[in-house]
Amino acid sequence: RAAMLVAWIAILAGAAARAWALSQRGSLWLDEAELALNVMTRSFGALAQPLDWGQIAPVGYLWLERAVAGHAEVPDRWLRIVPWCAGVALPRLLWQLGRRVVGTGVGALSAVTAAGSLLALRYSTEAKPYATDAAIAAVLLLMAWEVTRTPGAMARWWALAAGAVLAVTLSIPSVFVIAAIGAAIAIDATVRQAPGARRVALPALAL
Repeated sequence: RAAMLVAWIAILAGAAARAWALSQRGSLWLDEAELALNVMTRSFGALAQPLDWGQIAPVGYLWLERAVAGHAEVPDRWLRIVPWCAGVALPRLLWQLGRRVVGTGVGALSAVTAAGSLLALRYSTEAKPYATDAAIAAVLLLMAWEVTRTPGAMARWWALAAGAVLAVTLSIPSVFVIAAIGAAIAIDATVRQAPGARRVALPALAL
């Protein structure tokens, strides 16, 4: 109970800190502005082409940014909404991941660490994909943990497969997480031999 209380205090405090930090941010700084110029001056189709100003970002993230901020005359804060949502979600995702994989105490520590990280706080208020990278990695690991716990549940294999394919469009570093998940599935004989692994997950992870 104490660990759960600590975790939820950290999650709520982290959300409040990120809301305050977002309200205090001024205009976009150089790197944000260069990405914003691509987002705000291109169509959805053009965002799938190589970006200007030396910028690199996954197309799904760019589409989300365009959809959220495309209507705004002054899009600075709107461009930061997607990373902010990911930053708010991260402590709770790590709480769930830590408590399921290791235990409630470690889950609480994970939530506190994520909520109190100054780097995580900064990236949750920047119009760059780093906060979403972290949140998507945590979601993928949660999905992978669920299928290894119940390898006979086909619905969880389908969720992992769909999540992996979608993750690549939203997060460039997700390919490394996906590779690690594929290796973990291949190493565990019980999980590897499950119908969902052979028919659904491993082909999707390879794709």
